[in-house]
Amino acid sequence: MPIRPFHLPPCSVHARENESVVADVLEEAFALGFRLADPFPAWHRRGVAGLVEGAQHLVRVDPDEDGTDGFFVALFVRDGEGGGGSGEQQGRQQEQEQRQQQQEQQRRRKKKKQKQKGGA
Repeated sequence: MPIRPFHLPPCSVHARENESVVADVLEEAFALGFRLADPFPAWHRRGVAGLVEGAQHLVRVDPDEDGTDGFFVALFVRDGEGGGGSGEQQGRQQEQEQRQQQQEQQRRRKKKKQKQKGGA
């Protein structure tokens, strides 16, 4: 079974639970053909520079400065696959969402027809 992209999303704002964990697995991940990708290209807060190679790809959310619960995201993708912010992946996601919407509309129409038949 092929390994797909995976992410590390601890609900923490502590570098020892975030960047340090990434730093600990990064060499092995590279050896297995993975790299860090950017899950949210437009997000402004990144990993702590100097703690891990590729900190610019890591996402941090600070509870005080961002007005949310704090969290951290590290996205690993296999070489040759797009990251979370790639246009190709976003296009696939949009297509999937459109299919789901179409399926939901079809289910609603079918349900409505069944109600009409039962009430007639």
